[in-house]
Amino acid sequence: ISPKYIEAYYQLASSYEVMGYSEGAIFLYNRILKENPDEQMAYFKLGNIYIKGRRWDDAKKLYKQMIEKYPDNDRAYNNLGHVCLSKGEADEAVVFFNKAIDINPEDSFSYFNLGMAYIELGKIKEAINSFELGLKLNPNDMRAKKYLLQLQKTLQRE
Repeated sequence: ISPKYIEAYYQLASSYEVMGYSEGAIFLYNRILKENPDEQMAYFKLGNIYIKGRRWDDAKKLYKQMIEKYPDNDRAYNNLGHVCLSKGEADEAVVFFNKAIDINPEDSFSYFNLGMAYIELGKIKEAINSFELGLKLNPNDMRAKKYLLQLQKTLQRE
């Protein structure tokens, strides 16, 4: 695909997504990646389709490929952690969320996701710590506030 046509492929793939024709969008994003393997946006768009379709194994494979190519991309680690958490692999998700935080310690979303993984593992104190760190970066994160309050109440009852 010539670089001058990439935008047209993105537009068509996006239209397919809106129409609910995810297989067409998947085909086009894979085509973009085959011809232009440095198109990071195509990885994310394709990964999002896999996540929406609960195609966890496809999403996991894709984000691992992306991390091999772009080892300093915190969003790829964060998304891979999300996929692992959705698959019930919370231990693995913790590793990926922590890696995302190591790369970009200013991303409150990674702290939120890490807190959710710790909840899945029953590690309440670690979850509280993650939500508190995320709220220092983004004090308006209502979801983190909600979970933090619930966890603090849980600890008080114990």
